[in-house]
Amino acid sequence: MNLNGILSEASGKFNDPYLRKSSSWQEFIPFIEEFVRNLKRLAKDLETPAEVLEKGNLGELSEFEADLLKNEYLSLGEDGKTIMMLLRPSKAEEASSTPFTGVIERVKRLVRESRPLFPDVTMGVTGEPVLLDDELRQSEDDMKIATGITITLIAIMFFFAYGEFSRPLLALVALLASIVVCLGLTAVGMRRR
Repeated sequence: MNLNGILSEASGKFNDPYLRKSSSWQEFIPFIEEFVRNLKRLAKDLETPAEVLEKGNLGELSEFEADLLKNEYLSLGEDGKTIMMLLRPSKAEEASSTPFTGVIERVKRLVRESRPLFPDVTMGVTGEPVLLDDELRQSEDDMKIATGITITLIAIMFFFAYGEFSRPLLALVALLASIVVCLGLTAVGMRRR
């Protein structure tokens, strides 16, 4: 919980000019409800002994995450300038081995397209699923590069060892065919699980 952000936002909302505007009250009332809920949550966390927190079930959603699930967005920071959005994959994507890849790619594309339209707004995509997806993509790219380098070095070694062109080429074709068959069998085996 970002206590400084909550208190800074409250300080901005409780100033006299802001409260005198009737249009501010539509925004102020939900803010007060959220502010009180956050203070109660903070008080509960401070009153709860550490031993109880350690023994608690970490698999349950925190109240913060429950608020996000309920509202699908939560305004944080000073004067509501920071917006955090919760994005979930579709039902079809949830069933895949990489459920967040599709939604992350769509959101990153939207952010790239929106940046020129709103140059004064800082937009980004972050979170554990995003970092894990970036890590997965980077490792896939690294594996492609490593595979290309390995096959090139094996080809050079075969050409020097055999001293001709046709037999090393046949050996490379056999090597590549065996790699493709192994990867295909692995993919079929993983789908059956």
